Amino acid sequence: MSTAVSEDVFRDFAEMAGAELLVLDNEGTVQVSSFPAREGIDQADEAYFERGTTGSGIEGAFEWEQTGDPTIAAVAPLELDGERVGVLVSILDLSRLHNFLLERV
Repeated sequence: MSTAVSEDVFRDFAEMAGAELLVLDNEGTVQVSSFPAREGIDQADEAYFERGTTGSGIEGAFEWEQTGDPTIAAVAPLELDGERVGVLVSILDLSRLHNFLLERV
């Protein structure tokens, strides 16, 4: 899978949101990640991949393997000319989101 998205965009997102942004192919393999060391890893057994193959949504709270913190995953199928070519996953660190909200209250 080729992508026109700059690797810098993925890294900037991860730094800003305390999260990971992933593009998975139709088999569930990480093609692009804001953590480049994770590219090539099989994620087919992850609930967020399954969710993204059937439509957009939020996959419930789980422990993020990168930090051990509670997270959620926002997912959406990636389509090209009406055909699904992969899944976009945004893993959001709930503890960082919580701290962000507390700072604004």
